[in-house]
Amino acid sequence: MLRKSQVFSVITLLLPLSSAPSAAAVAQGAWARVPPLPTACYTKAETFHDDNVKAQAELEAAINTQRDLNDGLTLKLKELDLTTQQSRMMAFMTKDPAAAAKYAEDAATFGTRQRDAQARVAQKRQAVEEKLKGVQARYVSDAAPLTPLYKAFQDAAEPRSGVGRTRLQELGAAYDTAYEKLCARWWAVTSPYVTYLGELKRMLTEVAIPYGDDFIRWQKTQLDIMGIPSSGFKSTAEMQAVKEYLEAARKIYQHRPTAPLRPT
Repeated sequence: MLRKSQVFSVITLLLPLSSAPSAAAVAQGAWARVPPLPTACYTKAETFHDDNVKAQAELEAAINTQRDLNDGLTLKLKELDLTTQQSRMMAFMTKDPAAAAKYAEDAATFGTRQRDAQARVAQKRQAVEEKLKGVQARYVSDAAPLTPLYKAFQDAAEPRSGVGRTRLQELGAAYDTAYEKLCARWWAVTSPYVTYLGELKRMLTEVAIPYGDDFIRWQKTQLDIMGIPSSGFKSTAEMQAVKEYLEAARKIYQHRPTAPLRPT
């Protein structure tokens, strides 16, 4: 059980954390906002890009709204004078000594816990980024034979080239055939990019989101102890993770052409 002489010590643990940057809300079903990953070779008949951008915009708006709400609640905490904080901490200790003791224990380890979690996030993120670099290098290598085929088509398409429509169709078809073979490897559900995105999502859900949520839970506990209504104080960790995943997917799938080269 906490002794009354410990009140000031607990208060001093609370003050630095209450001035830390606020997080924001997680919308219900944030991952449900992610559109299915495309498998088509061409983008003309699909809405993936537009759906992706729309989802990112909605998430950004929701994050900003929640941040404003959280910042308002955090400001109320900062505005409490030390006498009021001590009084409310005493009331908390008297009403629930066991919870107060648990809070003091958590306060003593919170900084270390957050630093350790931050280090795990950095380590896992670096591993995922290295995975992406490897996948990108493989894609560039596999796509290299397309470059001369595309250049031949471009040169033939110049008005002064003198190349007839039949030959232009042949060159376009040659490029399209080669690209569609590449597509079968790289834009299918078994694509190395899909594997990478799965690993990115796993890192976000297993490491990054819990790290952000833990910080918000700690701040929410401080608000509760100080008698500041905290039901609307929520984390943005999940929403920020989903937005990161969406942007990664957008960058990957934007490399697909709109339609075949062969003239119709």
